Amino acid sequence: VVVHDSSSSSSSRAAAVIGATIGAATGAPRSIRRTTTTSTTTTTSTTSLWRTRVWIFLLVAIAILQLQRTSLFLSRNSSPPEEGDDDDDEEEDLQQPQQQQPQDTTMIPPILHFIYVSQNLSETNEFSPQAQATVDGWRQLHPDYTIYQWSNDNVRSTFPELVPLLSQIRSPRSWVANLLRYAALVKFGGIYLDTDVVSLEKRLEPLRWQFTNFTVCESPRSPPPSRSQLAMLLPQNNCTSVCNAVIAAPPNNIALRDTLEASLIKTRQVLQDPEMDGQYTVHW
Repeated sequence: VVVHDSSSSSSSRAAAVIGATIGAATGAPRSIRRTTTTSTTTTTSTTSLWRTRVWIFLLVAIAILQLQRTSLFLSRNSSPPEEGDDDDDEEEDLQQPQQQQPQDTTMIPPILHFIYVSQNLSETNEFSPQAQATVDGWRQLHPDYTIYQWSNDNVRSTFPELVPLLSQIRSPRSWVANLLRYAALVKFGGIYLDTDVVSLEKRLEPLRWQFTNFTVCESPRSPPPSRSQLAMLLPQNNCTSVCNAVIAAPPNNIALRDTLEASLIKTRQVLQDPEMDGQYTVHW
């Protein structure tokens, strides 16, 4: 059964044909069959229209975002550099090497310190031949080490804050050397050696790698028969007094820094005592 309707679209006419055919088969009235089919077709068309509008809206939104990103990129590249900047400076900044890692401050640096000063630190002096021979012996064994020979001149230039105090010390000369060894080790780190401590043809490198700081034993001078020389450096030794003729430590060592501060305080107290007259006596 075909229903002719000149005011309907082709899709509506086709739907009417299908609806009338189904209605004839089921025995339903023609008016009801046509109305039901027409309502279903209208709902389907409305859903398709909304889906199309949503897709168009999404495509337009994506296109607008893309245009904004492109415009921002072009504006950045076309903007002139700020005053005082140029492309060469930017390339140099990008090519700068990464900052090196700081050195290990817990390890004893490869530095040897020797002190040979005169009274008041006022005149230019040199190491005596015997003291210089000791320094040269250590230098031959440690060609890769830095050697600091502290005389009057470089003490005045490196530790100017200590010169007014040290120049008041009359005797003994070792009093000045004691304060200077602590100051040098706190500032630079390394290994201090008295100029009468000679080398036995052995390098100090194993001690640097094994210990973060060390010194030597003053009393007793020799280890017990059941202990080795190395055992004297360990905490369970029988050493009752240490000696500052050999001191090794990293820079800014807390123990040496406290020793230096305490020694400076004691030195000022002694120098202010009129009975001491800028000198002290060591009793053995």
